[in-house]
Amino acid sequence: MGFVWFQGWNDLINSQLADAYAGNMECFIRDVRKDLGIPKLPFVIGQNGQNGFKPAQGGMLKVKEAQASMEKVPDFGGNVKVVATDVFWDPEADKLIDGWQQHKEEWDKVGSDYGYHYLGSVRTYCRIGRAFGEAMVGLLKQKQMWQPR
Repeated sequence: MGFVWFQGWNDLINSQLADAYAGNMECFIRDVRKDLGIPKLPFVIGQNGQNGFKPAQGGMLKVKEAQASMEKVPDFGGNVKVVATDVFWDPEADKLIDGWQQHKEEWDKVGSDYGYHYLGSVRTYCRIGRAFGEAMVGLLKQKQMWQPR
């Protein structure tokens, strides 16, 4: 068993929350483990990637760095994995997002959310989901807690 966390948008648009993200995330992981009674519960953290191909700035950069820092917490070594999600940004949806209204039929084939939620790209979400699954399997194998049937 393991825990996947994929959140952070509201934190990155609020500078106080972005500044506190690392400390809050570390406490969150510890609290979930304590509440479930599983001290080394594997955690996969989906690193925010709504910046797509653009470099992260401001709150986005702060939250991404805070998420990445969880792998470096000493007692999280080997049981927390951060998965970058911006690398799965859909280039076809990205090309069509500007002026989607002028080519709506074409847009509807690649996206469903106009500038939000990874452009609503099924390709992006499938790739992210696969990466989360692969990261979790890696953590479970490393801790020898998962055995295939």
